[in-house]
Amino acid sequence: MYSDDEVLRADRCYCGGNPQVESKYGSFFVICKECGCSGIAYPTQKQAIRSWNKKNRRIKGESEK
Repeated sequence: MYSDDEVLRADRCYCGGNPQVESKYGSFFVICKECGCSGIAYPTQKQAIRSWNKKNRRIKGESEK
């Protein structure tokens, strides 16, 4: 699904806010400044963004039903 060369961007939060990638103690995670929703901490920025995007797609898909 993702190539190694691709620059990943975090999808908008389900609340409509713009998420930001943050780093704390050597781990990266994505957090929405609007609602405070955050993803799981990962050792790389790519992993954190992929996890965030996957979580958001799953949440949006469930709320559309």
